Amino acid sequence: MAEYRELEKLKKEADSGKADSCYELGEYYYEQKDYETAFYWYQKTTECINPNPTAFFNIGCAYQFGEGVPRDLAEAFRYYEYAAKYNLPQALFNLAFFYENGFIAARDCEKAEEYCRRATHEINRMTTKLHRIEEKEKQEKSIFSSVETDLRRMREKMDDQGRDIKECRKLAETHSLLAGQLKKLQEQERELNQRCIRNEGENARLREQHSQDTLAIQSLQKDKNSANELLAAQRNDIQDLQKRNEGFLNQSHFFQMQCENLKQMLQEAENRAGHSLKVTGILKWILFGETVVLTACAGIMFFLLLSF
Repeated sequence: MAEYRELEKLKKEADSGKADSCYELGEYYYEQKDYETAFYWYQKTTECINPNPTAFFNIGCAYQFGEGVPRDLAEAFRYYEYAAKYNLPQALFNLAFFYENGFIAARDCEKAEEYCRRATHEINRMTTKLHRIEEKEKQEKSIFSSVETDLRRMREKMDDQGRDIKECRKLAETHSLLAGQLKKLQEQERELNQRCIRNEGENARLREQHSQDTLAIQSLQKDKNSANELLAAQRNDIQDLQKRNEGFLNQSHFFQMQCENLKQMLQEAENRAGHSLKVTGILKWILFGETVVLTACAGIMFFLLLSF
């Protein structure tokens, strides 16, 4: 199927006047041993612009050996001459053969030798050209090999660069993350600095308050010392008052004992002598006065104790 499509494509190109397509069709049919069709396409090749010189030679061979057309040495000779104009070596050799053996043209060894010389020269030229092409191909292969080596190295470098790019991307991502973290840390640092500034103000205020509290404590300590001294003095006064109270109590007890003794003596006197009521009333008033005095002294001492 693919061959059929390719053949149809060649026929379309050949019908449009493409010489190379005509020649390829002639070669295809010649390989298929369809000599008449091959001859037709060779003939079409010679009618195209810029024909393939080998087509002239192939037509000469067809006439010489009767392939696809009746054998005709004169036509073969004529097409070999057309091909010889393009310095085709095989056509030159065939013309040399014709002149050497006197086919169609009169026997002419000089022309035969000339055609052989031209064919040899052309072959040498083509051989040189082939050598050059081969050398060029070798150089191109060497260059191609070198290019392949360079390409392989470039691919390796590109792979390395790809890995480096991936690493760079990872580093860029890491850098971006670190930059974000650094930004957050900077913001936290600014907040901490602001807090430190506020704390310094607060510390200054606290130091001032502490200084004031220290002064207040020192003042309170002085007041405490003064109060302790005053309390100690009051305790001494209380002790003195207690001692005085004890003395008053002792005197009061002594006066009470005296009053009791006087009462007993008055009772005895009343019992013994029977004095008058006037004397008795006077004595009672005296005893009442002593009692009042003693009670007042006791009340004063109690008030003094309560005040301390």
